[in-house]
Amino acid sequence: MKAQTHSRHVRVFFAIAVFTFILTNRAWGVNYTAIDLNPSGFFNNSCAYGTSGTQQVGWGFGSASGYYEHALLWSGSADSYVDLNPSGFDWSYAYWTDGTQQVGYGSGSATGYYGHALLWSGSADSYIDLNPSGFDSSEAWAASGTQQVGYGSGSATGYFWHALFWSGSADSYIDLNPSGFYQSVASGTNGTQQVGYGYGSATVGQTHALLWNGSAESCIDLNPSGFDYSDVFGSSGTQQVGSGYGAATGGNLHALLWNGTVASCVDLNPSGFDWSYAYWTNGTQQVGGGIGSATDGYQHALLWNGTAASYIDLHQFLPIEFLQSGALSIDGYGNIVGYATDSSGYQHAFLWQPIPETDPIQEILDFIEESVSDGTLVPVRTGPSGKGQLGALVNMIEAAGKLIKDKDIKGACGQLHAALGKTDGKGQPPDFVKGEASVELAQMIQELMASLGCR
Repeated sequence: MKAQTHSRHVRVFFAIAVFTFILTNRAWGVNYTAIDLNPSGFFNNSCAYGTSGTQQVGWGFGSASGYYEHALLWSGSADSYVDLNPSGFDWSYAYWTDGTQQVGYGSGSATGYYGHALLWSGSADSYIDLNPSGFDSSEAWAASGTQQVGYGSGSATGYFWHALFWSGSADSYIDLNPSGFYQSVASGTNGTQQVGYGYGSATVGQTHALLWNGSAESCIDLNPSGFDYSDVFGSSGTQQVGSGYGAATGGNLHALLWNGTVASCVDLNPSGFDWSYAYWTNGTQQVGGGIGSATDGYQHALLWNGTAASYIDLHQFLPIEFLQSGALSIDGYGNIVGYATDSSGYQHAFLWQPIPETDPIQEILDFIEESVSDGTLVPVRTGPSGKGQLGALVNMIEAAGKLIKDKDIKGACGQLHAALGKTDGKGQPPDFVKGEASVELAQMIQELMASLGCR
């Protein structure tokens, strides 16, 4: 029995899928590399909900999980996945990571087959059950710093959903449900404020976007004029994002952006889109999805920079086999996670990584040339042998650049790893170059490897 009433994954509007693929859609200087996180041969379906630095979280479903949904943690590639499903749980979902801890919920014999909010620290056996006393079920949807947010229901709430926030333990919870609201959900936090939505007599039965400052009494109703419905799902810095509809949108769902007040609301729905939604923000950029004539009627993952006109269609960075996609989270580095789907209806988690606006391979080659010219980088050996070392190092960097353009990221990482070993000053393998510029050269190679997700 699955005790589910209001699961966050229902908010993903379309089931999705893709074949195993890593693609750089454009040459250096243009936008994103899309990485399929679905572990091939183990999971039929997956979705990534949260990202921070090198971590991504979500869920997967397939033979490896006994055909139950299991919470998954990735580190930039499909084969890096860690199954977070704890012992005693049939199924689980992970919705958010701050780079160290992960939150979500799960159900099984350990919970009496009710969904319980969960907090992990990188492994299945590290989980903490956040479900408070007096609650039958709960879910944790986001975290920042020491805060986790979500919702719960049980005798303590009259069996209505109430927005909750925790500080690392079940008994630390605070009920955020405001006076005049029957039900509420907290879906995001920036570590200080909490965001979500709720409805009740205070909203004449309509669902309204809400913002809290740590207590039920601090609730601010963000529902804009001309909207019958609104919600907030993500928060970072001073920004909140979600969606809404009403007379102001012709009854269609539109992605919305706030900066803490009703008056600050910005409609992000682009021209050529019938409807859209925003799911998360990193404080500067916003991500979500939309459908319209601009997408031939298919849902596409979208990225905004604060205005409707600024949108970028992230679907363009996927192979043509993919029909639909959505973006669900973005971190401070611009890494984006979500999902994509093909005509077979299988769902795969995806990671979009930003590509530097300049060609880092050429920057490294230029740096080597300039440093050799000014004498700050010299071969370890002298004479023809030294020239050979320098030439071999340049060949490794050039080979990595070619492999990147050929979409062979693994091969490029191999070449860069070899080049790093010849510049890092560790002695083994022996360095090819030395001098004061060698430290900066090694750092440039390491930064490129990190941006490519090399392991």
